[in-house]
Amino acid sequence: ALTLGIKERNFLGSGRATDFAISTSDTRADYRIGLTEPYLFDRNLRGSIEPFNEQVKETTVEVETQGLQTSAYFNAARDYYHRFGYGFVTKNTVQKSTTATSVTGDEGRSTTESTISYTLGRDTLNNRFDPSEGYLLEASQDYAGIGGDVNYLRTNLRAAYYQPYFFNSLCWGFVAGQALLKGWMKKYPSPGVSSLGGAR
Repeated sequence: ALTLGIKERNFLGSGRATDFAISTSDTRADYRIGLTEPYLFDRNLRGSIEPFNEQVKETTVEVETQGLQTSAYFNAARDYYHRFGYGFVTKNTVQKSTTATSVTGDEGRSTTESTISYTLGRDTLNNRFDPSEGYLLEASQDYAGIGGDVNYLRTNLRAAYYQPYFFNSLCWGFVAGQALLKGWMKKYPSPGVSSLGGAR
């Protein structure tokens, strides 16, 4: 397996963040390209766009997923933030065995997922990547059904808390999350967790 990732927080001195990741193995090949604009439309609005492609090859089935995820994010008073997102994903499943049956029931089909999302959160963490003090509370909803073949409503709840002690040399914390998913339409099942939302 080969994994390669490159992140640049100030691409060519423009203030834009870029992210490129690729991963390949005998059964899987993924790539993602991300671009984040810190002042979208010359406002205090952070926008991101991320095209991606994923290929999974198993003995009896081959699945290719490709799509585009976008988001817009802005801070509000008292450490609150809002994020709006849209994602468009297509999935093509090819059955390589005439005797095998796909557990999802979508063999030989191409499905399309069109999803909008909204996130409200409050973040007082002292460091987003390596926190030692503060808390994070976040609630988000994703709705798939603005066109496409997949329909569901998913609610995600997330919380984290960190507290230093022993003269700030150590800290303890906890992270918790819960996802509630309601899907409909018998033809295609509701998907699992996805990464819609883009960079903060």
